[in-house]
Parts: sequence; structure tokens; C-alpha cells
Amino acid sequence: MRNAKKLVLVLAVAVFAFCFVACDGKNNKATDTPTPTQAATQAPTEDVTPTPTPRDCKGIEVFLLDWWSNPETWRTPNNQYQTVFFDMLADAEETYNFKFNRKNAEYGWGNNYIEATTLSITNNKPDGQIVTMDNRWIASLLSNGQFTDVSKVSTVDWNDEKWNARVKEVMTINGGLYGFAAGTEARTGVFFNKGIFKQFNVDPELPYDLQKEGKWSWEEFSKLCKQLTKDTNNDDVTDVYAVCGQDYIVAYGAMQSNGVFVIEKESNGLLKVNASDSKVIDALNFVTSLRTDGYMFPRPETVDGSNWDFFKKAFYDGKSAMYIEEEWADTQEIRVNAPELDYGFVCFPYGPAEGKLVSIIRENILFVPSCPATADVVEDILFAYNIYTSTPEEYKGDDAIWQSSYDWKFNDERAVNETIRLMVKDLPQLMYAATLLPQFGDESWPAELQAGSTVAEVLESWTPKWETEVGDFNAKFK
Repeated sequence: MRNAKKLVLVLAVAVFAFCFVACDGKNNKATDTPTPTQAATQAPTEDVTPTPTPRDCKGIEVFLLDWWSNPETWRTPNNQYQTVFFDMLADAEETYNFKFNRKNAEYGWGNNYIEATTLSITNNKPDGQIVTMDNRWIASLLSNGQFTDVSKVSTVDWNDEKWNARVKEVMTINGGLYGFAAGTEARTGVFFNKGIFKQFNVDPELPYDLQKEGKWSWEEFSKLCKQLTKDTNNDDVTDVYAVCGQDYIVAYGAMQSNGVFVIEKESNGLLKVNASDSKVIDALNFVTSLRTDGYMFPRPETVDGSNWDFFKKAFYDGKSAMYIEEEWADTQEIRVNAPELDYGFVCFPYGPAEGKLVSIIRENILFVPSCPATADVVEDILFAYNIYTSTPEEYKGDDAIWQSSYDWKFNDERAVNETIRLMVKDLPQLMYAATLLPQFGDESWPAELQAGSTVAEVLESWTPKWETEVGDFNAKFK
């Protein structure tokens, strides 16, 4: 065996599973209690407790499906931590008789991925024993019964802190657990162009300082917007706007930063429409005010497939000082399209009802396909994944693990050491539950706010549709 010491954690993670295997119904008790005569003649130092037999996963190969992994290189270590981790995984595979692999779906991202995954499960040939889904894609498969309820799986302790608590909350429906995620990704925040800040005599460290002092609120954000919206050539036309962003990300961020959403979960895990909540209305009024006060980079009169991402270009070209977007845009888009841009990144400012910063997350959801091919081996599937998501003992609590995923992205240390730390480690996390609704992937309704509709008009128009969707969803899971 490669390195037995590295199995210490794995043994600890799976110790309860050993008992499960050892107790097969025919021999389900420990050594019988000795009689007084036996006790008198037994050597006092003799260990009569049997050594548990390691779980035998019977050679199962578990594939984790996504749309980005390279199956040829994913297991190649890039640093010392990964070297230790992959050694631990290899030892576990040998000890427990399983193989774990990542698999790229190859049919791309979006509808193709959804359709191909659905078809593979329907045909009882799932492309992965564990499937990764963008959380906006899960609703149709979930409603069609293609997600396995894993709440009673014995090889995983779902109370372990490594499992994302907000994902568990969203994916727990009427007592069943239908999806999960390990850890947290940084998501919705505010990118800001330090060059524009300097140009307009605004301290480029101000967003960081306000965040650090607990003052990064809607009110302070609006004050900053006023300073950063400028007519630079005195022709009565705004040349630089304070902020830009995709309509639904801005609206969803505003609601969650105020502690609410238009769709909420009840205590039994079912859904309810929350559109009349004053905190929702306040959040959407805040979004509208960015437009009516002239701070938001305006939508073109016609938005279609050719210019839907107009807001991105506004930030790249220096026509918007701030950009509300998810963290992934840093290296995947901003560095590609504006490589010389000097920018920072802070959390979404908090609303008055919440009164403090929150981490607005949108985790990918992982699930075990519900089909005969996985039904009898779900315990082994999740036993393997539980080990794959374990941290080697010597690295527990080491910030280097999460920091290594972000340090290379930002030239600005405060983005990682302050903002990303808050998002993935320190702040309470919020994730909207409307992702469970099949039609909520239609994110067009927030665009109506930026197109000139009032909050009252939008909510009056959309609430009946949401109530129908919620009713249909709840009826399937009651």
C-alpha cells in the first residue's frame, strides 16, 4: 500500500460504514458478554473486540460528471496538497475496492447538457453516477423524479460541516435530500475599476475599507454611485456610469442582500410565494433607483442575441466604474477582454433589513441519478464521493486549500484575503430556492425593472405565474 498513514482520515470518515458492512443481519452483534467463569480465566490484557472488516465496494467505478474536467489530467497534482490528497485517494481505492474518476460530458453547457443527461438517466445508462448541474438547470429533472433521495444513505454523515448547509436547506424537500455540494464557491459581488476611482478623486480602497468596517451598505453604495457617475465633457450626456450588470443578477443580489427572495421555503421544505414581503419590495425599489437616479448603465432600446451582454462591454471599455457579477467572471471574461484593467472585488452591499453582509451563493448542485443502475449501489457511490471530498488530516483547517483556488486570479491581495475569505469562510450564506421551479430559469422579469416598469407592475404581472409554479411543485412532493 502506497502510504497507510494517509488512510487515517478515510478510516475516520468511514468508520460507521465498517459497522454497516460487518453487521449483515446474520452476525449483527459484538462479542458475547463473558460469563463470570470466562471473565476469571480470561487474560486481563486480551483484546476481544473483533477488528472491523473494511467496506468492500466490489470494484465499482464512480464517475463524477461535469462539463469542464479533463479526464486525462484531473488527477495530476499541481502542488504539495494535491500530491498528498491524490495519494490518500489512491490508498482508499485500494483498501475499499472502488475507483473514482471525473468525466467531461463533452456535449457542452446548457440545454445540450440537460437534455443528454436526462436521456441517459431515462435509458438507465447515466453518464455519471454523480452528476453536476448548474443550479438553474435542476428543476425539470427534479420534478420528473430523476434525483435520488439520499437522506437515508448510511455511508455519509450529512451533518459534517464540509457539506454546504444552504444547499442542503434548498434541496431538502418534505424530508428528502435530493442534492448536495461540498464546500462553497465565491459568487455574486461587485468588481470596481480602480482607474476610474482615481480619475474621479475617489479612494480606490474605499469599497474595501467600507466592507472591512461593516459599513458596505446600500446607502454607502448609492453615495459612491453619485460620485462615480460623470458627464466628463460637459455636454449634458453621461459618459461614465457608476454601475452595470445583468438584470437578474442585480435584482437577485439586492433581494438576497436584504435577506429575502420572491420565492421562499417553508419549514417542511415546500415553497411559497413571498412577493408581497416589504423586504422584497424594498430590494426591488433599490434596484429601480439605480436606473431612475441615472447610475445604472442603460439598456439598449432593443436587447437581443447580438447585444445581450452590453453591460460587460461597458465595464471593459471604462464606461462603468463598477460591475455586479459573479466571481468567475474575473479570469474567464474580464482578464480576457480587458487584460490591463486594474480592478478590485467586494461583496454585494447589504440591505437595511439584513443589516450586515451576507455571502450570496449559487452553488452547482450534485445528485445521484434515480434509475435502476444506481439504486442498489447508491451507498457505495456516496461512500466513494465522501472520501473524494475529504481533507487529508495534516491539511485540516489550512487556508491554503481554498486560497490556492483564488490567489492566481487577482493581482489585488485584498480581493482574496478579505472579500473571498468573507464569501467562502466567514459570512452567513444565502441561496435562492426558486431554482427548484422548472420555469424560474426564465430570468426575464428583472429586465422589466430596467426597461421602465415599476416594481408594483412587475410583481402584479408575475405573481400569478409564480403561484401556479409553486402549486405544481408542491403537489409533486407532498
